[in-house]
Amino acid sequence: SFLKGRYMSLFTVSATKNACFNNELVLGKILEMPSMGFFLSTESGDFLDCNQVFLDILGYSREALENLSYWDIGVVT
Repeated sequence: SFLKGRYMSLFTVSATKNACFNNELVLGKILEMPSMGFFLSTESGDFLDCNQVFLDILGYSREALENLSYWDIGVVT
């Protein structure tokens, strides 16, 4: 029925929002790990985000990294 379909759609949207929120929490915790350098990038290598440890390992500032890709700095994945 119309109402059942509407309820399922709202449930699906709610579940998706909760999953996204949980993923953001997990990602935030990973990026805050004090002993490991992490970065996120696009498929073409542009940096999206990183933690301070990663910046310290490379010796770059966050602003400098915004203009580089991992191809530019030689990160091996």
